[in-house]
Amino acid sequence: MGQLLKKAAAALLGSALVLSAAACSSGSGPSGAENGQNTKTDPNKPKDPVTLVIKHTTYETFDQDLAPAIKKYQEKNPHVTVKVEMVKPKQGENIITANTALFASGEQVDILRVSPNVGAGEYAARGWVVPLDEYVKKSGVDITKYYPSLQNRGVYAGKRYALPWLHTQFMIFYNKDLFRKFGIPEPKPSWTYEDMRNAGRKLVENNVHAFENSFPNMLHIVGGAWGGSTFNSAGNQMTLDSQGALQGYEFFRDMVVKDGLSPGKASQAKGLPSGPNIMKGTSGMSFTWLKMKQFDEAGLNYGVVPSPVGPGKQQGYGGLDGIALSSTSKNKEEAWNLIQFLAYDNEGQLEQIKQKITIPAFPNEKEQIATWERTIGKKDVTDAILYQVEKTNEEGVGMMNNLPGTEVAFEGFISWLGQNLFADSFDVYTQVPAKVKEFNTQWADLQKEAEKQMKK
Repeated sequence: MGQLLKKAAAALLGSALVLSAAACSSGSGPSGAENGQNTKTDPNKPKDPVTLVIKHTTYETFDQDLAPAIKKYQEKNPHVTVKVEMVKPKQGENIITANTALFASGEQVDILRVSPNVGAGEYAARGWVVPLDEYVKKSGVDITKYYPSLQNRGVYAGKRYALPWLHTQFMIFYNKDLFRKFGIPEPKPSWTYEDMRNAGRKLVENNVHAFENSFPNMLHIVGGAWGGSTFNSAGNQMTLDSQGALQGYEFFRDMVVKDGLSPGKASQAKGLPSGPNIMKGTSGMSFTWLKMKQFDEAGLNYGVVPSPVGPGKQQGYGGLDGIALSSTSKNKEEAWNLIQFLAYDNEGQLEQIKQKITIPAFPNEKEQIATWERTIGKKDVTDAILYQVEKTNEEGVGMMNNLPGTEVAFEGFISWLGQNLFADSFDVYTQVPAKVKEFNTQWADLQKEAEKQMKK
């Protein structure tokens, strides 16, 4: 999911891109009759046993959350055994270096979960995944069924390398009991940054933290909300040095260093206790991914509201992982069938929706939306989530990136900003533009290097 404060690693691209370019082009489409071979098979003949391995760099219990969908698939395909295995970055590693080591090891990899912070273009440029266009065409997968903000995710250099898979949103959860206790109006979908600030101030006045420690995650969207855009029209450079964006960062800084809305010097000076936690009632709000499952288990009486409206627009922070076909898989047809089941087929989507690991990706699939609403059991919550999906995700902030170098550039900039914005001597209007320029230059260089590698 979109995590903040990852350390930039610009030097990683060159060393890892030497991974087999041939793997990127070999075996990249459906085999057999669709490639011109006139093969015939007996439909009644039992299929040979196949083991498929899904590799991911996410949380350790992901295999358990995915288990019901995998079980359903194996019931329909008894010749297939599916293993879901985590690639856990070691100390000092990130997703790129962890996956680089994975492919160098020679371990079986059939399917990859594509991290939203790294993206399909990065995976493609490194030779880890193959194009899916022929599989999509052959299988009748209709990309236009996805929400518009999801449709172009996973595309790089004119080819699709991943399908949209696990869909979430980062939103503001609030403790309804605390809001009512202190006479704070419950937020509306169209609330503003000033509304959010006022609610936070009221909580702090009553010796309750406004936000948990995750509040700086909102820096992903503040610049776009105030400046009107996060990226240029091509999506390959940040526009976070605009005057509007700088004003937004100044506003956000003031909320922390003056108002004490996030744990720090100001909140300590106001006598607020350490360790704010919305589930324990020591924090009134939390900007986080969709944790309804955890909050329900904790018995929290919560509401959810979209990210606030800024002077530029209402910029939401989505979360979208992709699913891709490994270039080293020896069972690409079987692997594609599983990819389609998990990321597109109704039966697979329903199982994952019931586990609360994804929200509906198809606006016109009424059964999926109805199942999701029943599973969540809070109409106001699901309405707020769909509002953010439909109205605030057009730039795809937090979604699976398409361009190589995005983790180094955008995530690197946000990481730097989170580490420095609240320092006493920080100057928003000089330091931010200089750093945006630096990261944009670095990003352009990484994109050029990836383009060279794709031509090999």
